[in-house]
Amino acid sequence: IENYLAPIMTAVEHGIRPRVHLEDATKADIHGWVIPFIERVMKETKGLACFRICDTMGWGLPDPHAEPPSGIPKLVSLLFEKTSAELEFHGHNDFGLATANSISAWVYGCNRVNTSFAGLGERTGNTPLEQMVAAMVRLYGDPGFDLTCLAEIADLMEAEVYPVASKAPVIGRRIFTTQAGLHQTGVQKQGDAPGGLIYLPYSPSLVGREEAELHLVGSLSGMDGLVAVLNQAIAEATGKPG
Repeated sequence: IENYLAPIMTAVEHGIRPRVHLEDATKADIHGWVIPFIERVMKETKGLACFRICDTMGWGLPDPHAEPPSGIPKLVSLLFEKTSAELEFHGHNDFGLATANSISAWVYGCNRVNTSFAGLGERTGNTPLEQMVAAMVRLYGDPGFDLTCLAEIADLMEAEVYPVASKAPVIGRRIFTTQAGLHQTGVQKQGDAPGGLIYLPYSPSLVGREEAELHLVGSLSGMDGLVAVLNQAIAEATGKPG
């Protein structure tokens, strides 16, 4: 604690608000080290410091019944209850739970969540920015985001960094495609449905995919899907609706 406290106090002396990184917090000794450390830092910095709960190995669980340190809801709640410190969450996706853990951390008391576009990060990556944006809209309403830029950013990512998975939620190129007959029928009929979209969670245009390919021909394709593909081929060949 003394070793870590020294650079924290140096930052404070230079007018910098320290954001203290609690590395590997989801495997740490919460009562014996983490809470006493936060309390000490809060005292020495007069409450100025804030703290990042880091799930370094993606070990966290979003289950509200799971005990700390791995249970994210109880961990966040406990740290806030015992210290009143300002908290943020830094998730990794080793077990495919980065987004779920980040949402849990957010709902249970973290002011911020660390993200990266398409989950760019070590090993399996970090919490995807686009997924947390979608979660924010669902939980709290749309503050006026222009989500059409996501497709442009995904294209830039593919050109300059690494390929974006075609089925990546929100930003994948093929997330609106279907080949199961029941789903293809639903997609074809949803335009007339009184409740709106049936087999799509949202319109492709919302996230900048104006030319989304909705139907693929496969072993599970239904009649409506085949007809839709043929009509599209006719329209492209003749310039007239199929």
